[in-house]
Amino acid sequence: MKKLEIEIPEGYEIDVENSDIKTGKIQFKKIEPMYPIDISKVKNRHYYISDSGKIVEHTIFDHKNQVSTKERAEALLALSQLVELRDAYNKIDGYCPKKQHVLFYIKINAKNEIEEGIYNIDWNKYVLFFLKPSTRDLFLENFKDLIERAKELL
Repeated sequence: MKKLEIEIPEGYEIDVENSDIKTGKIQFKKIEPMYPIDISKVKNRHYYISDSGKIVEHTIFDHKNQVSTKERAEALLALSQLVELRDAYNKIDGYCPKKQHVLFYIKINAKNEIEEGIYNIDWNKYVLFFLKPSTRDLFLENFKDLIERAKELL
């Protein structure tokens, strides 16, 4: 019996429907990526935020609230704190989501640096937005460390 080895190119598989072993015709087809449609299909998520706000590594079970890295868990915790603090600051300044406001924002730019700015639109394009530039500046001064930790999510 003769042995035939076929080297299949990376990202391809043998197209069984269009190949004919009897004639020696072997067709390949590109493997289509299988994107997950549920978080339970995403593996290697071992970190979560505990009830007390600590980052915990847990490798026995996969739960919806687990993420892939300790840094991502820290970023999520920082982001949730920043959003709550933003709302508290904006409440003091009289922010009303149903009104159009000129807003002052803090964002992370393409160079991964903290950037401040202003925009005049009726929807909130940025996560960290404020009614007054002085409030934005105070927020940045008080919570720059949290903003740094949440950078990948801003």
